[in-house]
Amino acid sequence: MDESELFGIINTSNPADHAKALSFFEHLKNAPNGWLDCISAIRCRRYASTCQVVFFHLQVIEHHVKTRYAVSTENEREVIRSFLRDWPKIQLKHDGTPPEVYVSNKVAQISALVYVQDYPSRWPEYFDDLIAICDNCGTFLDHFLLVLLAIDGEIADRDIPRSAQELQRNTVIKDTMREKVVVQLVEFWYKILTMFNGLSSKTTKLCLEVIGKYIQWIDINLVANDRFVPVLVSNLCNHETREAAADCIHEVVSKGMDPIDKTKLVESFARVLGEAGVWLAFVQEPDEDYLCKLGKLYCVMGTNLIESYWKFSKSHPAQNVELKFILDAIEAKVPLLLQIFGNDCDDVSAMVLDFVRDYLHLIKSFREMSDANLKDFKASFLDVIIRKLRFDSSYDFNHEGEDEACFLEYRKQLKIIFDNLGLVDKNYLVSEVQKRLHYTTQTWNMLPFDEVEVSLLLFYYLGETVPTTMSGQWSAAEGQLNPIQLMMVQVMNSDIYMYQHSAVVLQYFETIIRYEKFFVCHPEYIVKGLSAFLKEKGLFHPDLKVRSRCCYLFSRFIKCIRGGITADLMQSIIDAIQPLLQIQTISADRKDALISRDDQLYLFEVIGVLIVSGESENQKKRELMTDILNLVLYPCRLGIEQLKTIKDPAQQDPIVEVVMQAIALTGRLSKAFSSQQTMKSLGCVPLFLEALSVFLQLLEIPIDESFTVQLQSSVRQYLHRLVVCLEEELLPYIPLASQALLKNCDCKSIQEYIPLINQVITKFKLSWIFQKEVVPFLKQMFTPMVQGVFTALQVPIEQNDLQAQRERQLLRRQYFQFIAAIVTNNVTDVLSAQDPNVLNEVMMTVIQGSVDFPDPVAQKACFSILKKLVELWAGPEGPDGFMDFMYKNIVPACFMAPLKISFDINDAQTLIALNEVANCLKSVLIKRVCDHYILYHFTNL
Repeated sequence: MDESELFGIINTSNPADHAKALSFFEHLKNAPNGWLDCISAIRCRRYASTCQVVFFHLQVIEHHVKTRYAVSTENEREVIRSFLRDWPKIQLKHDGTPPEVYVSNKVAQISALVYVQDYPSRWPEYFDDLIAICDNCGTFLDHFLLVLLAIDGEIADRDIPRSAQELQRNTVIKDTMREKVVVQLVEFWYKILTMFNGLSSKTTKLCLEVIGKYIQWIDINLVANDRFVPVLVSNLCNHETREAAADCIHEVVSKGMDPIDKTKLVESFARVLGEAGVWLAFVQEPDEDYLCKLGKLYCVMGTNLIESYWKFSKSHPAQNVELKFILDAIEAKVPLLLQIFGNDCDDVSAMVLDFVRDYLHLIKSFREMSDANLKDFKASFLDVIIRKLRFDSSYDFNHEGEDEACFLEYRKQLKIIFDNLGLVDKNYLVSEVQKRLHYTTQTWNMLPFDEVEVSLLLFYYLGETVPTTMSGQWSAAEGQLNPIQLMMVQVMNSDIYMYQHSAVVLQYFETIIRYEKFFVCHPEYIVKGLSAFLKEKGLFHPDLKVRSRCCYLFSRFIKCIRGGITADLMQSIIDAIQPLLQIQTISADRKDALISRDDQLYLFEVIGVLIVSGESENQKKRELMTDILNLVLYPCRLGIEQLKTIKDPAQQDPIVEVVMQAIALTGRLSKAFSSQQTMKSLGCVPLFLEALSVFLQLLEIPIDESFTVQLQSSVRQYLHRLVVCLEEELLPYIPLASQALLKNCDCKSIQEYIPLINQVITKFKLSWIFQKEVVPFLKQMFTPMVQGVFTALQVPIEQNDLQAQRERQLLRRQYFQFIAAIVTNNVTDVLSAQDPNVLNEVMMTVIQGSVDFPDPVAQKACFSILKKLVELWAGPEGPDGFMDFMYKNIVPACFMAPLKISFDINDAQTLIALNEVANCLKSVLIKRVCDHYILYHFTNL
C-alpha cells in the first residue's frame, strides 16, 4: 500500500481513504506474514511520529498473538519476544518524547498475552528480561509497570469471565510467580518508590497501582512491614501521589486474612496514619477528591474490622479477650467515622456509608458492647443524618441536573441509615421525630424551608422504618392513638402546606398520602385534606412539578376516602377541579395548560371514582357520567369532522393528539367501576358503547398511516378496558372493531391485536353470543393473521441485532399464546374450519416452537397446546390424520425438547415447560390405550 494511502487511517475527513486504510489493516491481520511486516515497520521507525498508524500495526500483531501465536514455530515466537524486549529502545518518537498512552497500553497488552502463553514453560526468564531492560529512565520503568498491570488483568481480574482451562492456567502462573519472582518484584517496587519519591509522580502512581493489584494474591507480609509501610505513608503525605497511595493502602487493608491478623493490620495502619497526621485532612484539607479517597480507606478499615468480628465470633465464640480486642478497635473508629459522615461534602460523606450501616447492624445485634455510649451515639448519628438530609443553597429546584440527581440518590442512602438506626432503638427514633415535628408544626412559618422539609421527610420515613404496631394499626378510639396518628394530627392541625417553597409543599402531600389510612379513622380531617389539595398550594400550585405530582397523590387520596364523601362534597370537588378537566382544544396554546395530558388521566379517574362510589342514586350517577363523557366526546366528534376534510399531515397532527387524549380519558373513567359497582348496574353501558362507536369511526377516516397506527393503539387500549367492565353486550362490536384494528393486517397490528382477542376469548368462551358473533370472524381472519405472522418470522435479521431478536421472540410468543387461547378455551372450531394445508402448517409451527427454539416460555405454551389437542382430537371425533400426527410429531417432540442442550433444567421457566411436557405425554397415555402407545414405539425402534 502506498505510504500516503496508509496515512488515510488518520484522515477521517476523507471517508474513502479512511475506509481503504482500515481495509488494508484487516488484510494484514489475515495475511500469514502481515504481523511480520508490522513489526518491521515499527522497528525501522518509519511511522514513529504518527501514533495512530503505529497503533494499527500493533493491533495486527495483537491479533496474531491471540489467534496464531500458540501454534507458531519457535522462530516466529522468538521474533515476537525480541520485539517486546526491544520495545523500550524503539518506542521513543523522533523528538525523544514517549508515545501516546494508548500505544504504550497496547504494547503492554501484547506482552501480557504472550506472557500467559509462554510463562513459565517456554519463557521462564520473562521477568529477568523485563527487569533487565529497565534502568533509571522513567519511561522504561513506566513500560515495565504497564506490563505488570496488563499481566494482572490477564491472570487475576475477577470481573472477567474465565473458562476452567484459563483458571487452571492462571493458578499455575500465580503459583510459579509466588515461588520465583514475587520477592524480586516487590524489591523492585520498593526501589522505584524510594528512587522516584517526589521526582516522578507518574511512575510512582503507576507503581502504587501495581502494588494495589498484586497485593490481592501475593504474601501481604512482603508489603505490610516496617520497611515498606513508611514508604506508602510518605507517598500518602505527598500532594502529587497521595490519592494513588490511599488507593494502594485501601487494597492492602482489603486483602482477605485471618480475623485477628486483619485487626492487627488495620490497627497498625490506623496508628501510623494517625501519627503522620493523615486524618487531620478531614479538618484542614479542602481537596474533596483526596478526602473521598481517605474516606474510602477509612470505610474499608471499619468494615473489615466488623467483618473480622463476625467471623471470629462464629469460629471462636468463647474467646472473649480476642473479641474484646476487635470490638475496642471498632469503637475507637467511631468518633472519626462520625466526623467523616458529617463532612460538608456529600461525596466524602457517602464514602463511609457502608461503615455506618455495618456499625449500626453490629450495635443492634450486640448492644452490650456500647451500653455506656448508646445514648450519645444515637443522638450523634441522628444529628448527622438530619443535617445531611437538608437541601443546601446550591440545589437548583427549577433546573434539576446531575448534581441534584446525585444528592437525591445520596438521600436514598441516608434513608437506609435512618432505617438501621430505627432497628437499634425504634422508640428513641419515633420520640425524636415526634418532638422535632411538634416544634416544626408550631413554628413552620418562621423556619427555613430546608428545616421544615426535613421534619416532614423524617415523619415520612417513619412509615417504613417503624414496625406495623406503630404505623399499620389505626384506631379512632380516644386515648388509643398510635404515635404515627398523633403526629398526623399535628400535621393536619397545622397549615404547613401553605409554606411558600415547593419542596415543603410536595413533602407535605407525599407525607399525608403515605398515611392515607389516617383519614379512614379520622374522617373529620377529610375536608382539611381536600382543602389543601384543591387550593392554590395543591392542584393549582404555581409550580408545574407540584401540580403534576399532586394529580397522582390526589387520585390516591380520593380512592382511600371514597366511602366518606357526601354528595355535596363530591359536587364541590368536581366543581373545584373543573378547570383542569377541559380537554385542550386543537387551537389552544399548549403552554397555557395547567397540567399535562398524563396528569389529566388521574383527575378523570378521580371523577369516575367520585361518581361511581358516591351517595347519589343510580339515575344521578348516570347523568353525571353522561355529562363527563359529553365533555370528552365533544372535541372527539369535532375532530372527526375536521379529519374528513383536512389532508395535510401537519394539520392532522394536533387533531389526532386531542382525539387520542379523549379516548384515553374515557378509558380512565371506566377504571372507577368494580365487581360490586358494575357498569351495567349503574346503567352506564350505553354511554361507553356509544363512545366506542365514535372511536371506531375515527379508524375509518383516510388519514396519514402513522396517525392511523396511533389511533388504533388508543382504541385497542380502550377495548381492553371494556372487556374488563362489560359483559356480552360488547361482543357484537368485536368483529367490527377487529376489522378496523387489522385493516392492514401487518405484523405490528397482528402482534398488538393478539392480547386483545386472547382476553376476549378467555372471558367470553362460554357465551352463545360469542359463538354467534366472534367465532365466525375468527374463522375468517385466522388464516390472514397467521400468514402475516409467518411472513414476519421469515424476514432475515442480523445475528447481532439483539433488539430484532427480542422482537422476534416476542412475536413468536404471542403467536403461540393466540393458538393456546383458541385451543385451551375450547374454540377449536376455528382451527377445524381452516384449510388442511394451513392447519398442518400451524401444527408444525407448534412442534417447531416446542423443540427448536430455546425459549421456555414459548415451549410451555406449545406443549400446553399439544396437550389440549391430544385431549380433544385423539379419537374418532378428531380430524383425519391427527392420530398419525400425534405419534410422528407430538410424542417425539416430548422427548426431543428435554434432550436439547439449551433445555436448562436449572432454569425455573424451563422446569415449568418440562412439567407441560410430562402432562402432554400423560394425556397421550390417557387418551390412547397404554398397550397401543408402547406397541407403536417398539415397532418403530
